[in-house]
Amino acid sequence: MKPRDYLKGLRRCREAAKLTQADLAKAAGTSRQCIQKWEYGRCWPSAEWIPKLAAACGCRLEDLYEGTEETT
Repeated sequence: MKPRDYLKGLRRCREAAKLTQADLAKAAGTSRQCIQKWEYGRCWPSAEWIPKLAAACGCRLEDLYEGTEETT
């Protein structure tokens, strides 16, 4: 799996929660630049961030992976 294919649902979940990248970064405890890199697939977050991102967006962990090869 290429980095850009990982967490395809992150942006969708963030937007559904009506959060900006800065809002999500603050809620998850990271920087806006990290959120941007994760959304655009420039790098992958470590496993510790996945539950934090889901909680901040108010979505399920699985929703963050929606649209990736493994879930379609």
